[in-house]
Amino acid sequence: MTVETSFRDLAPRPTLFAEPRRPIFTFILIGLLVIVFEVELLCKLGSLEPGLSPTTLTLAALGGVQRAGVLSRGEWWRLATGPLLHGSLEHIALNCVALFFVGRRLEPMIGGAWLVAIFCFSAIGGSLMSLALNPVNIVGVGASGGIVGLFAAAVLLAMRMPHNRARSSLTAQALFGLLSSVVPFFLGGGSTHDGMTVDYAGHLGGAIAGFAIGEFVFTAWRGDWLVPAYQRAAVGIVAVYAAAAILAAVPMTLVFHEYRQLVPALPVDPAQFREQADDLANRYPHDPRPMFEQGAKLLSAFRLPQAEERFRTGLAEHDLLRDTLDPSVEINMRAALAMTLYAQGKKDDAQASATPVCGAAEVAIERLLEQSKLCPETAAAKAAPPPARAKAAGGGVPS
Repeated sequence: MTVETSFRDLAPRPTLFAEPRRPIFTFILIGLLVIVFEVELLCKLGSLEPGLSPTTLTLAALGGVQRAGVLSRGEWWRLATGPLLHGSLEHIALNCVALFFVGRRLEPMIGGAWLVAIFCFSAIGGSLMSLALNPVNIVGVGASGGIVGLFAAAVLLAMRMPHNRARSSLTAQALFGLLSSVVPFFLGGGSTHDGMTVDYAGHLGGAIAGFAIGEFVFTAWRGDWLVPAYQRAAVGIVAVYAAAAILAAVPMTLVFHEYRQLVPALPVDPAQFREQADDLANRYPHDPRPMFEQGAKLLSAFRLPQAEERFRTGLAEHDLLRDTLDPSVEINMRAALAMTLYAQGKKDDAQASATPVCGAAEVAIERLLEQSKLCPETAAAKAAPPPARAKAAGGGVPS
């Protein structure tokens, strides 16, 4: 035996099954999630809903996963910030309990760095799948994508443990958490609780990412010890995620300022919204949505110049229409303006307003445009009404 080999054998190695250690990083993760939830409550836009639920507007303003924000405005940092947010006290409590149960068993095996790395990698996977498969108007939040990824990784990593009660317990717990989180996706399920829809697509994305990075960690084992060089990969993953979340503070400040100009929670009942439109427009003078309702009331009363002024004022909020609100707001505003101009005999101006949105406005408005021959080419009058859009009440979708 060479001297070099002797020293290598004597050097301490990070064994997987050494004496139990406290899951320090598990508690750190839980503490971070709790702190972020407290920030949500402090920075709330509008009143809290039952169950300490921030409004959907709050979650969108603070970095929830939102397709328009990510794909249209390039706010890719939302993939990292969304998993740190939660939609209610019950939502964060359930996720923290699940994180504790899997973390306290997994962290002593692979160390804190890899535990956090698996969580971060899986959280991004959950955000991407949620972004790809969920309805466009959903705001995705919640750490469960990262937690399901930990369950998936634990199923693989338990194979490295000796055949004993601890291995059986970890495998059973991880399989239960994994299957209960993912199977409903394949059954076409989508449960709603307290106005929030469970994001099984995000769970699936977290599970896939968890299996992938779990397999990577699996290859880092030599006998009963973890190759030290692989720890750098874990630190790198965590560092990239942390940098994305921290650097998001700058653009998020601008986004939050834009969202503060909007009505925090619009009335669900259309008649009630129409009735409150004047008051909401006075309190939130930059929000185009109350302006649209005001214009619609004036149009139905045949007060055409005043209706035109309301629609044009709403369309002047270019930044909010382009960067913050659903595209349908601008589309319907332009279509309504076209009808108002047409009723005043300004057909050329009406045609110019209607042409960019022909075929995209709500069916009822589209039919009016067709009847006025402002959109003669569309087939909206023949189309069936679109299906009801998924509702993200109470703070969006937990992922």
